[in-house]
Amino acid sequence: MRAASWFDGLTMKRLMAAAVLVALTTVAHAQTQADEPPPPPELVPRPETPAVTPAPVGQLQSEFAVAAGDTVLFGYQSTEITPRSAAILDNQARWLKARPEVKITLEAWCDDDIDAGRAHAFCLDRARAVRDHLVRRGVKADRIALVAFDGKKTTKDEKVRRTNRRVDTRVSAGAGAE
Repeated sequence: MRAASWFDGLTMKRLMAAAVLVALTTVAHAQTQADEPPPPPELVPRPETPAVTPAPVGQLQSEFAVAAGDTVLFGYQSTEITPRSAAILDNQARWLKARPEVKITLEAWCDDDIDAGRAHAFCLDRARAVRDHLVRRGVKADRIALVAFDGKKTTKDEKVRRTNRRVDTRVSAGAGAE
């Protein structure tokens, strides 16, 4: 019996040594693989870049309004650019100079209490003030069209009446003269 117990102990030790040897071999093999750099990525041909198509006017208008602001306000019966409006116009000029293909229309509005005979000219004076500011900032005048809404399409509500005193800048497909 003694011989059998000694044999069992020896067998057990051999099995444990074999298991340790297998484990060490596996770890060494894994470390060798980790030290090797991965194979280079497979080269895939680049697709051709499609021709750039111009953005739709509506998309450009939205981009313009968010990036630069599309409305400047004036004081009561004034054509002078306020400091706040000047800042908006400076942003518009930067945006327009970065996109020389874009043309704009300046839509001028005024209060309904201005004499009807003078309202159209007054609205155009506001539009000219905005155009002149943009031109001084480097926007070419031939990219800018002017339109006057002379009190006929104005808001009569006293709470929002000041919004009549404005010039809206609209991105357009083309611009012409006054």
